[in-house]
Amino acid sequence: MELEELGLALNEIIPKGAAALFAALAGKPKLLKLNVRENELEDKGAVIVAKAVASVPSLMVIDVCGNQIKRVGAVAIAKAAVSLSNLELCALDENEISENGLDLVRSIFESAGKSAALGSLEENMDEDSDYEEEEEEEEGDDDGLSAEMAKTGI
Repeated sequence: MELEELGLALNEIIPKGAAALFAALAGKPKLLKLNVRENELEDKGAVIVAKAVASVPSLMVIDVCGNQIKRVGAVAIAKAAVSLSNLELCALDENEISENGLDLVRSIFESAGKSAALGSLEENMDEDSDYEEEEEEEEGDDDGLSAEMAKTGI
């Protein structure tokens, strides 16, 4: 019997713990649903989740709502999600994604012809976060996440 659904909502998974957890996802050919809603993945954990998602082509549902994910992590998840041929839903709501990040995510889904699979993004960010994100981009401070994404092809 193969694992078809992995539900790990509300487990306080942090980026450090995400690496070990999601290494186990590789090679799960029948996994259909991944729910890691309401953890503390942040961008670092989201990039790890994106790598795992990209290695499980059977996934149909990805729920990473409420994980303090910002632009870099959201873009990583979006790029990995649109690579899935059977994607039905990618839920990214209740995170800290700026307007710029939300536009990028929408664009990724639109370019892949999978806009219908993108869940609601209505409960993201407050207006001050765009300023913080611009400041991080100017400083080049994304903790190397952009480079990590590029190395893995995300």
